[in-house]
Amino acid sequence: IIDGLDIGRSFGSAVTVKDCTQVLIQRCHVIGTSGRGAAVRIDGGFRNGVIASKFELFSSSAVYICGGDRPNLVPSNNFCQNCVFFNPKTHHALSDGVGVGTVISHNYLYNCRMGSCGGNECIMEYNVVEAGDPIYSDSGMVYVDGYNAGCASSGNHYRYNYFFDFAKLDYGIYFDDMSRGMYAYGNIIVGNGVNPGREEINGKWWPSGGRSYNFHNGGEHVFYNNISIDAGFFAFGGDITYWLFESNWNMLYNSLIVKSAEKLSEKYMQRNQAYKSFIEALDQYTEDKKDPNYVIKSGWAEKRLRTPWYNHIENNLIFRADRPYKLDNGEEFTTGLDTNYVTNDDPGFVDLANRNYRILPNAEVFKHIPDFVPPPFEKMGPVDDYE
Repeated sequence: IIDGLDIGRSFGSAVTVKDCTQVLIQRCHVIGTSGRGAAVRIDGGFRNGVIASKFELFSSSAVYICGGDRPNLVPSNNFCQNCVFFNPKTHHALSDGVGVGTVISHNYLYNCRMGSCGGNECIMEYNVVEAGDPIYSDSGMVYVDGYNAGCASSGNHYRYNYFFDFAKLDYGIYFDDMSRGMYAYGNIIVGNGVNPGREEINGKWWPSGGRSYNFHNGGEHVFYNNISIDAGFFAFGGDITYWLFESNWNMLYNSLIVKSAEKLSEKYMQRNQAYKSFIEALDQYTEDKKDPNYVIKSGWAEKRLRTPWYNHIENNLIFRADRPYKLDNGEEFTTGLDTNYVTNDDPGFVDLANRNYRILPNAEVFKHIPDFVPPPFEKMGPVDDYE
C-alpha cells in the first residue's frame, strides 16, 4: 500500500506499477508533473489500483492503467476510483490502455478528459466530467481510440456517467474509427446550448451545442437509455466516405485495418463476435482481391469493411437538439431510431430552469419510452469518505 504521498515537480511518472499484483495507491496528492509519462502508471498485472487521490497540473496524463491477459480475455481488475483531476497542463487526465477488465469509476474531472486506447471488457462508470477538453475540438469527454487496439477492441461499457458544460464544441463520448462493439447506456450529456442554423454557417463538423456521441465508421455499437440535452446532435457518425471515395478507403485499409488486425485465440473470437465477423470479412476480401476479375464494391466482405456496420440507437431521450442524428447517409446501417423520444418540450425534469435533470415519476418521457430508466445521479462522482 502506497498511502498519503504528496508528490510535486516530478519529471515523468511519479509512481510506476509494472506487472504487479494487489498494489494500492491511496490518498495521494500529485501536483506539477512534467515530461511525457503519466503521473501514476499501472502497466500490467492484476488487482492494482488508485483510490481517493488528487491530481493537478499534470503535463501528459495523470493516470494510465491497463493489464490482464488480452489474448485470452482474462480481466486485470485494475482500477482508478474516487479520484479528482483538475487544473491540467494538458487535456488528458485519465486513460485505460489496451488491457482487459479495467474499471474507472466514481471520479471527478474538470477541464480534462478520460481517454481509452480500446481494450476489451472494460468499464467506465459513475464518473462526472465537467467542461471537458479545453484544447481540441475533434475530441470528447471520453475519447475511445480506434487506432491502437483497432478493430480488436470491443465489449467495453460506458455507463451512468454525467458530462456537462462542454469547454469546446466536442463530443460527450467519441468512439473513433475502428472501435466496434461498445456499449453506452444510462449516461447524461448536457451540451453547451443550441443555436439552430449554426451548422449551415460552419459546416457539418461544427453544429451548435456539441455532439453527444460520435462513432464515425465504427460498427456494432449500442447506445441505449441515455439523455442528451442541448447538444447539436445526439448521434454523429455513419461515415460512408470510405464507401464513396477510393482514396479514403485506401487510407483506412492500409493504415488501420491491415495494421490492427490480429490473429487471436478461439476463446477471444467466441467472446468477441464483432471482431470475429470483421476478421472473417477481411479474410474474404483478401481472397476476393486476388481474382483479376473482381469488381470494386461488388463483394459482401468489402461492403462489410467499408461501412459503419449496424449501430443500434434505442430508447434515448433527446432534448433540444439542432437535429437528433447526422448519419451521413448511414441510416441503412443504423437500427432503433424510431424508439427514441425527441422533443423540445420539457420531458419531465424536476427543475429544468435550475438544471435539476432528475426525472419526475409522472414524466412525459415514460409515455413515449415506458421502460426508460432515469440516470442514478445519487451514485455519480466521488463517494464514501473522499475529502
